[in-house]
Amino acid sequence: MNCWDTIQITKQLGVYRTIMLSFLLGLGSFIMLYLPFTFIHQHIEVKENGFYPFLLALVVLPILHQLTHIVPLQLIERHAKIKWIKFAKQFPYVKIMPNTKTSKRTLLISLLTPTMLLTTPLITASVTFGGYYPYFLMLAAINIGFSYTDFLYARRIWRAPKQCIITNDHNGYDILIRR
Repeated sequence: MNCWDTIQITKQLGVYRTIMLSFLLGLGSFIMLYLPFTFIHQHIEVKENGFYPFLLALVVLPILHQLTHIVPLQLIERHAKIKWIKFAKQFPYVKIMPNTKTSKRTLLISLLTPTMLLTTPLITASVTFGGYYPYFLMLAAINIGFSYTDFLYARRIWRAPKQCIITNDHNGYDILIRR
């Protein structure tokens, strides 16, 4: 096996640039989602008693985002190592480290699963529950912002050869091809 490419987004872009671009993607997503929904729900009054559940969802959302990466790996019986880390000594954070080699298709599905499993229901909930639509749209936009690095990894993996094998390094992914 030869290494075709090594993908390390934080090393290539830098941590602060990645965080800034992720924030800008989330902000832009909120603006692009909020404008059409204000026209859809223009006669509905926004309920303000959803703020505390929103804060709770805001704490749980990063953990759910990380855990939904595991769903495709568990469906094909690939085991992943879950490591709980405390971020800023208060907030729990989940780091997922698959210890097996995965195919290109499986990893692409795993990278895009949080966007599909979390963002789609949040946007649907903002249509269904009109009084709480800003909260659901904000959570959806935050999840899209969290998915920024997933999109970058998916774009690079999409360009990889069809029959490649991808291994997870501690800082990124190695794309291996047979020679």
